[in-house]
Amino acid sequence: MCPIGTYQRYKDDLDYVTKWLATTAQAHGYLFEPPTNPLNSLQELGVGRLKGKARKEAKEAARWYDTKTKKQCVIKIRDLIPLAELITSCQPPISVPEAFAASLRRLIKHRGRFSGLLEKTGFNLVNLAHKYPHHLVGILAAVCNILEPRMSFSKIPIGSETPSEGGTVDFIGYFGDLAREEVSDFVNAIDPPRPELPSQGSSAIEFPLEPPKSKENAVFALYHFYRDLQVIQDYAVSVWMGFFTGDAGVRRPLASPALLTILCIGLVQDLEKDITLLCRSHGDVYKVSQELALHLSNRQSMSSDVTEDSYGTDEAMLVPSFNMLRKLCNGLLGKKSNTISHDFDPSKEFPLQDGPPVEEKRETDSHILQWFFVESYLLATKKSGYVVEDEAIKGMRNLAKTTDVPLPLAFAGHVFLDIHRKHGEQVTDAFDVMVQQLLYMHNELEDYKKFQEDSPRGAVDRNKSRRRELNDLMKDIDSVISDAGFDERMKVHKKLGIPVTNRRHDFLRRNPILCGLTLFHFQSRMERLTLATLNASPAPIAATYLHYALADELLIEYIWHDVHMFLEVFGVSSLFTDGDVPHGRDNFNRQLLLRLGWPASVLSSGDEQVDLEATTKQQPVPSKGEILRMYIEKCMPGKAESPNWTRGLIRSMPKLADGRHFKGDGGRDLPSYMPMVDEEIQGRKRAMQGSPTYTLSNIPIWELLHQCSVALQDDHKFFTYPSLTFIRMAHSCLDDVREACEPLLKEHLPGYDCGPEPHRFVLWLFRAVTCGVESAALRNEIFQAAATAMAAFISSEIGDETSHRFQHTTGLKYEFLRPDNIYGCHYSVMPRPSEEELAKMRDWTKRDDLFR
Repeated sequence: MCPIGTYQRYKDDLDYVTKWLATTAQAHGYLFEPPTNPLNSLQELGVGRLKGKARKEAKEAARWYDTKTKKQCVIKIRDLIPLAELITSCQPPISVPEAFAASLRRLIKHRGRFSGLLEKTGFNLVNLAHKYPHHLVGILAAVCNILEPRMSFSKIPIGSETPSEGGTVDFIGYFGDLAREEVSDFVNAIDPPRPELPSQGSSAIEFPLEPPKSKENAVFALYHFYRDLQVIQDYAVSVWMGFFTGDAGVRRPLASPALLTILCIGLVQDLEKDITLLCRSHGDVYKVSQELALHLSNRQSMSSDVTEDSYGTDEAMLVPSFNMLRKLCNGLLGKKSNTISHDFDPSKEFPLQDGPPVEEKRETDSHILQWFFVESYLLATKKSGYVVEDEAIKGMRNLAKTTDVPLPLAFAGHVFLDIHRKHGEQVTDAFDVMVQQLLYMHNELEDYKKFQEDSPRGAVDRNKSRRRELNDLMKDIDSVISDAGFDERMKVHKKLGIPVTNRRHDFLRRNPILCGLTLFHFQSRMERLTLATLNASPAPIAATYLHYALADELLIEYIWHDVHMFLEVFGVSSLFTDGDVPHGRDNFNRQLLLRLGWPASVLSSGDEQVDLEATTKQQPVPSKGEILRMYIEKCMPGKAESPNWTRGLIRSMPKLADGRHFKGDGGRDLPSYMPMVDEEIQGRKRAMQGSPTYTLSNIPIWELLHQCSVALQDDHKFFTYPSLTFIRMAHSCLDDVREACEPLLKEHLPGYDCGPEPHRFVLWLFRAVTCGVESAALRNEIFQAAATAMAAFISSEIGDETSHRFQHTTGLKYEFLRPDNIYGCHYSVMPRPSEEELAKMRDWTKRDDLFR
């Protein structure tokens, strides 16, 4: 498990301190008693079979003493002191790793500050160990004092204010600022590498620390969980700024912030597991939260983003969502008709106003949360007509089954609220853009369908399953945009006594997350269809090879942006056999034959001997965007997801895969629309010298989310590239080239007998200009005729049709970037729909407020 959250990092530090002490002591002669399973001990004493609460508690304890797969010896907290004493007494002296000291320092600092002990003792660890000998902090301080003679330090921890003299750091200099530091170096710490633990040989023993049982530990864990949750929530809301406001009207893709929000909720679900387990023995999360609220009211040490009023504290602990979900659990699931007490009208409640009086805010939030959870419940349990489910819909389905209020569901409600508070009237832009993109997608499918019907037989792919998938995709887009499930949902509203709204898409229009997921659903289906069609149609590959062959000989001056974009999206190595653009007609001809499926053994006998009309299968264009692919099944309605989905996605991030080290952005390279909202992060940025090096084991949450955001945005182009349009353009271009060159080929190329497929014509053309036509002048004349025809097509109105469509669907514009003159892409202002398109969309959705 990778320690992503603050409490998880705390556990990782405590585990490392325990293991280093135990394994080092064992390596120097310390003998550990064999572990004892509590269930076995009770049975040996003749207690018999335990029942009820006693058996449950014994099983819980036995979980920490599992000896079925590994030998374990549970270390008690008080045993850390004798282990440290033994290590100190060893000869020759044992050097304490600086990574151990760094972990020990964080443990003392954060546990001591939370309990208020550091304020009472300052940085004097001797006093801390003397006054609190049975407290975890006191025990750790004692361990620190015992190991002092064996410690050495190369630098002061980042954030420390104690200066070093002569470049050296002593014990007091390293541990002396524990009480005064304000900058958190806990999750953000960049430690020296941890050395390997001492070898145990064949009889390896695990050394877990005894399970924490105190209420203080549960409150401590819950405190840091809510702080992590606040960072995640702030990021989930802020990431939408790239879509709603952007820079100078430039929008980022709609699907990316929606998918990142889903990841944020998944992170909360992951982090909650440890917290729920700790709080179970003290009631539950809600009861322990009350203890935490009392602690915070005395110390007022919660995140700076939490207001001092009681409602602000309630919001930080998700109390409004919890209360509403409990109410709905008792009402909707109990079939009580008076559960929905407020006649909700979205047009009157939205947009949310910033900074209203607390009571007014409390009432408004209650109305909106009620509407959000009730609509999500109906979409989860009734026929909705929606093609995706977000975490709120899935959470309401689980709530209906178990009646337990899941914390991630409450978190999803507060993210919904905060998005509306932060972005106000702009929230409906997500629905407008979703409809716009689905219209463009529908148009592309229609154009390709017509192209198939009008093309000669054998020139295009006529696979029945792909034709059926194309028709189903068009039908489903039409169903979603027309809100085909609206009438059915209204019947359910009336049956349950829920106030009925008389407008289609009211919920979807106010839910940007669901809009982004809906768009992504169709983008993923479109990508699957278009990639399969692209791999069944060799024309785009043949057109690409011909264009670059003509440009290689400077026979064509026009830049065909569609071909350059094709290479930028899928990669040169994916399209050219040798991994790079070749040079010379012969090399282009040979690589194209290999790419289209002719084996190298056939080519060895000479290109003129190759049967160009033989049936072959081209090498497929590989699929891209592996990060986005992990979301496809997760967002499907009723799909059971893997419990390790979040961890799997995080580990597949390009910079985090394989445990590689990478330089963090340090917040400096974050886009302007993604501000850092946590003051401690801002302080951390000011304190850092250079860019920190991260791995999956020490990456802070905000850096992790940033890396995920970048990866999602990078993968977006693979799912939105208009391959069907490029297939049509490649066919049109090659048809023009064929019309110009075929008379010359029939006259001068012996044996020319080309079928209707465009790629076979390109192969015959390459044969003519390489070895098929004897006269060099004639070969050049044929190639020049091809260049003239292709240049005329590129300069025509439809020459860059693929690039234009790509810009309309993503905002990405491909061109040669100045001053480097490197071909690449950048985000530009996404064009506003034409009046004709607007009229079609408004009629399609039955809403006249689109793009108002």
